[in-house]
Amino acid sequence: MTPLFEGRSESKIEDCFDALIKSTVLNGKTFVPDNNFNRETDYGKADFAYKVVKPKADGMNFDGFKPILDRLIMVLDEHARKYLFAASI
Repeated sequence: MTPLFEGRSESKIEDCFDALIKSTVLNGKTFVPDNNFNRETDYGKADFAYKVVKPKADGMNFDGFKPILDRLIMVLDEHARKYLFAASI
């Protein structure tokens, strides 16, 4: 599950990217993260991932992904705590 931002009831992974990267115009089209978008005026998730994020990844700000990474760390820590404790018994 992706984190909820700013009191929203739904989220998607693209919400973790900053507004600047999501506002990238690609061949005159704007990014729409929904599955249904107008292919004449918009581009979708695949083009966003491969044609926007991938080429700019080295210089991008990924701070928006911190809540997801923090959750992964908590899971790994809890897993290690449980199994290290069980192994020492």
